[in-house]
Parts: sequence; C-alpha cells; structure tokens
Amino acid sequence: MDVVQSLDEVPPEQETTLNEDTLERVQAAAADAGRKVELLQWSTPGDTVGYYTGNTFTLVAQEGVSTEIRLLTADDYGRLTGHTVDLEPEEVLVQAENLDLPDTFYIEDLPFHIAGTIMDFPRYNSSILISGQTAQLFLVVADETVVSAISDRDASRVHREFRVQVDLDGTEEEKLAFVDPLLAADANDVYSVISHQDNAVDLYTMYGGFLFLGVFLGLLFLLSTVLIIYYKQISEGYEDQRRYQIMQQVGMSPREVRSSIRSQVLLVFFLPLVTAGIHVAAAFPMLCKLLELFNLFDVRLFALCAAGTLLVFCAIYALVYGLTTRTYSRIVGGQ
Repeated sequence: MDVVQSLDEVPPEQETTLNEDTLERVQAAAADAGRKVELLQWSTPGDTVGYYTGNTFTLVAQEGVSTEIRLLTADDYGRLTGHTVDLEPEEVLVQAENLDLPDTFYIEDLPFHIAGTIMDFPRYNSSILISGQTAQLFLVVADETVVSAISDRDASRVHREFRVQVDLDGTEEEKLAFVDPLLAADANDVYSVISHQDNAVDLYTMYGGFLFLGVFLGLLFLLSTVLIIYYKQISEGYEDQRRYQIMQQVGMSPREVRSSIRSQVLLVFFLPLVTAGIHVAAAFPMLCKLLELFNLFDVRLFALCAAGTLLVFCAIYALVYGLTTRTYSRIVGGQ
C-alpha cells in the first residue's frame, strides 16, 4: 500500500515537517486499526520527461513521447534496497531502458558522470504517461540538492512526491478497512492512498468485464457461424441427394461418395478458419499496440493466447464437421 503526497506546491522549508506528519499519520492509523506494520519504507522520488539529443536531456512538457526520467537520492535508494552508496554531486547510478548513454551526459546544463549501473531501482507507479517503447532513465543522485538543481531548471516539469510504502498484516478486507480512517485523518487532502487491494478490485472489474464480453461475443459469433454453415450444408445435401444417387447408379462406390462429401464439407468448414488465422496474423502487430494502451506488453503471452483460441475454434469446428459429414452422408445415401 502506498501513501503518496505531492510536493510540487510545498515550499522546501516545509517538506520535512509535512513528510514527518504524513508518516506519523500512517503509523497512527495502523495502530488504531489494530494492524501490525510488517514493512514501512519512505522516499522522495522525482519524475520528469525530456528529449534526448546528442548527450543532453532537455526538459519538456509533453508526455508519452519523450524519455521518462526518475530521480532518487542515495539515502532513499539505500533505505529501500539496503545498498549503501556514496556519490559526489555530479555522479549518478543509472538504470536505462531503451536508451544508450555515454559516460558523461547533461540534464539541461547540469553535467553528470555515470559512476555505475544498477538493476534494482525501486519501481512505483509514475504520474507520467508512458508506452512500452518509451525510453526510461532511472537515476540515483547524491542528495536533495541535486534534485533541487534539476527542478530549478524548470520546476513545473519536475514532479516530486513523498511516498510511504506500508505492508500490513490481516485479511484483504481488513487492509481495505485501513484506508478509510487514514483518508479521514487527512482533512486537507494532502495525500492519496494507493492500495494493492483497491487496484485489484478495479482491475478485476475492468478486465473481468472485457473477459466476459469477449467470451460472450466470441461464443455468440462462433455458434452463429457454425450453425449457418451446418444448416447450409444440410440444405445442400437435400439438393444433392438426387445427383449422388445418379452417380452411384452409374458406378460410383459408397467409399468414393463419402470421400467426395468429406472433401466438400472440409473445404466449406475450414477455409473460413484459415482465412481468419491469416487475418489475425496480419493484424497481430496492430493488436499488440492496442494492448499496450492497457499496459499489456507481453507479446509472447498474447501470441500463445491467440494460438490457443484458434485451436479451440479448430476443435469446435472439427466436432461440428464430423456431425455434418455423417448427417450429409445419410441424406444423400452415401452410407
């Protein structure tokens, strides 16, 4: 569970007092609810975006089209990860995604030297809208002075917050019940609460609705298509009954009749399925981009789901194909 307090409009001299007050409220709310605090961490991260050209980041207002930059002080990084680091004012630890950096780069006119790379930068929900292809730069800087120096270049484009991460004992319902008194203690709407339990409810509601809608419409269209093809073949069977009887009278064997029926019905049933598979394969890159809007970036999982769905369709089509073939054969007298 995260308690997030924006520092964008807070004067620097009031930050410490406000942060300590928020931390005390979280601990008091947990005690009042009778919950045991199993984990309590806090940090003051910063978020911004910038265009990267040459070796320089220029802070910009646009979101979703730039490089996201996340800032964390060495003290916060050490408290969150347990790794103590000592950095000079111009030194940073870096974790870069979709981005190649030289040993020395600039944010506006501030030079930074990469003292090392890390793979355990603490992740949290950003206030910045990004896509799966957006370059991300995670920086551990020496102290708040460096964060302030970056913010001074354009304070309106650097978003800072005080974030408390707390884990409680108890059931999911008891953890959810902890949120209401915590928010009630915040008469001035200083902070917001982001809980795993609330997020889970929202996600299940949204994605559960999409899942139900997809399964319902999929089954509806599948049954409609299968029944249309089935009754079309049966009606054609009555029309072809006389023709097959004539062909058997002139020497066509029952085995040849059954083979002809299977070939005809197989083509009618599975040609649309093959065409649908080709369409899905052609649209796959675009569908992946659409899924990224829902923060779904696992292309391999999507490919497996698409293949599994196609196999389910094939199994249902094969079942109805066998039923149609037998019924068609009885109608035309092929058995």
